[in-house]
Amino acid sequence: HMKVLDNPGNVPHVVTATTAGQLTILDSAAGKVSAIASRKAAVSRCTALSIHGASIAASFEDQFVHLFDSQLATTAKIATSVSDEPIVSVALSGHLLALGTLDQHLILFDTRNSATPLSKITTNGAIHAIGFNGSASRLATGGSDGHVQVWDVSATALNATPVYDFKHGDRVTALSWSPEAAEEFVSVAFDGLALRHQITAKTA
Repeated sequence: HMKVLDNPGNVPHVVTATTAGQLTILDSAAGKVSAIASRKAAVSRCTALSIHGASIAASFEDQFVHLFDSQLATTAKIATSVSDEPIVSVALSGHLLALGTLDQHLILFDTRNSATPLSKITTNGAIHAIGFNGSASRLATGGSDGHVQVWDVSATALNATPVYDFKHGDRVTALSWSPEAAEEFVSVAFDGLALRHQITAKTA
């Protein structure tokens, strides 16, 4: 797994996570790559990685999600034993942490009080892609069944019914919200199609 870590005023740093549970932050400035920080975060494989600002969330096959700062110092370790299968996607936005699991669950945590999830929703397929929009008012998910869905996020939970549902012809592999339009995102599926979605407000 590889993500870009915000580094204001400088070349962005790159975070990598390996199958051996090793996390590394790399600086690619001045035409060379050097490690700024590195640590063995777990003894099991990293299954998903998410970055928000200078915060890092990494999930592992042992069903824990580790939260780190920009120097890979641990800030929290969240047990996600509410699912029997590995986490396959992670999204972090402020204190909100969303997880997609192989056994078709969408789970939302508040990282400040993670003993009990805020929401746990059963979906029709394993969630392989997940992401909050810029304001964290919406959460988009992409599943093994080809469905792309958008969920409303309140301060305490997810609305159990998606506000948007679209079906690709194959498994969804990635999605990304537009940094300029709060209600637009792109999804990519295993069939090679990349589609732009625009969420419109529901009318009474």
